[in-house]
Amino acid sequence: MTASYEKNKIPQKGKCRNTSRTVKVICLLWGLLIFSRICYDILVYCEGGTIAVRMTGTYDYLVRFPPGYTDFSAPHPILVFLHGAGEIGHDVKQIADVDPFHYAAGILPRKDFPFIVLSPVVPHGYYDWNPKAVKVMIDHFLRHRGRLKIDPSRIYLTGFSMGGFGTFAVAEKYPDLFAAIAPLAGGGEIDRAEPLKSLPVRAFHGDADNVIPYDCSVKMIEAIKAVGNCDAQLTTVPGGKHQICPDVYGNPEIYRWFLEHRNEVLNVNSRTSSYEFSCI
Repeated sequence: MTASYEKNKIPQKGKCRNTSRTVKVICLLWGLLIFSRICYDILVYCEGGTIAVRMTGTYDYLVRFPPGYTDFSAPHPILVFLHGAGEIGHDVKQIADVDPFHYAAGILPRKDFPFIVLSPVVPHGYYDWNPKAVKVMIDHFLRHRGRLKIDPSRIYLTGFSMGGFGTFAVAEKYPDLFAAIAPLAGGGEIDRAEPLKSLPVRAFHGDADNVIPYDCSVKMIEAIKAVGNCDAQLTTVPGGKHQICPDVYGNPEIYRWFLEHRNEVLNVNSRTSSYEFSCI
């Protein structure tokens, strides 16, 4: 009886040990999966002054730090750039070839370009900008403002084509977030101009645009002025076709205009994240 009991007991121990080992392996793999996903959600690319951030529930976005970033003593303004339809679904790193940072590089002295540029990317399957998702992205970045020397009273919004329409749409939804906006080759809903009555607006459009009619910007600026905005203007690019980014973003004037404006009443959540953007 005893011998029979002992013989049966040995395999039971082996079975328990195998089960325990399997559970540990599963837990380890699950932990590694969660850890890698957290890392992937936060930072997927880092090179010099450029990082790419993957986000859950909003857009992946590219961050570009200005030349001599660490030498500036004052907090930095943020310039949010919304791309056009041609960049939908692109790898976020490719936005570096079309954002304002790209066009300003080598043209402006570093003191004239203090902006941290945020450039989100619309994923495949979507064909316009979601104002709420843009706001979530900006809020996420602002949580790092203490470590990254961000000035939340100087957040500027600009965009081209689909991004020009997106600029108007986001600003209409969250006018108190921005110090000034500059949509390029875009347009908006003229019956929704009321929220923009106190926001500095400078639109740009080529009068020979064969993709988005020049009149789209004309009517939008007229509607914004009609609700009492005396700081809304349309700058015409004479003979300009649709692609006017080099004309606008390659000109120091637009950046000087942005820096003339500050949102003094912006109330930003003071929380900061424990995560620091850094290259390892």
